[in-house]
Amino acid sequence: MIKLIKKGFSLAELLIVMAIIAIVTAMSFTIAKKGIQDAYNLFFYTGYQGMYDAIGDAVDYGYQITNTGVNTCDFTKHIVKILSGTEESSSSTSIKFAVPNGIKYTLSYAGAYTYNSEQGYYYKIVMEVPHQKKNSSDSGAKITFYYFPTYNNGILIPDSVSSADNLINLQSRRDLLPFYVDDGTVGRVIEYSGGYGYEKPAFYDFKNAYCKAYGTLTLASKTFVNCSGIAQSTKGVVKPVNPRKIF
Repeated sequence: MIKLIKKGFSLAELLIVMAIIAIVTAMSFTIAKKGIQDAYNLFFYTGYQGMYDAIGDAVDYGYQITNTGVNTCDFTKHIVKILSGTEESSSSTSIKFAVPNGIKYTLSYAGAYTYNSEQGYYYKIVMEVPHQKKNSSDSGAKITFYYFPTYNNGILIPDSVSSADNLINLQSRRDLLPFYVDDGTVGRVIEYSGGYGYEKPAFYDFKNAYCKAYGTLTLASKTFVNCSGIAQSTKGVVKPVNPRKIF
């Protein structure tokens, strides 16, 4: 008698394989989607840090921004050069330029203020970062910062007021733009009389870090950082940190 050997798979076996494939595919899409979103979210930090560093470099060279001739002063020219920017439009009080990673900046004169009987000028920086588009007409996410050249080490202040130029309140988004207060010891190995010690930095959103270091910021009849309920408790310089280093 010849024994017949069954070849192939039963319907049940095929259904099990298809179910496994469907589960693995769904998991892959979820992981890929999260990875893409995380990559887009990093633009908020890299855009802020890039402008912050470029401004610091311009200051180190002795350049000063002017309230008239914003687009032609050496300060702005240096920033555009450092960021490898390409100018898109400009006027005597503003300039818009794009950088290779897809971020666009608009730097413009915003107004004057008086502090300790001395007049100063401040500037508005609108940063447009790439993000996942929902339709063909969807543009990048816009965030506004304010720059005070002679106030609190020239730190960029994220705007907390919602507007067409400020779609995300980065003052409260520790996940997108974390900060710490550098008092000269945190994040460093320090030698003490009894040996060596290391103090790990505490990371905050911008508002909490700024308030702990400086307190409420009100200039030009506008409150840029409201520290109600947050005590000024430490001395140091507020600095941004890569969110990937703390999450």
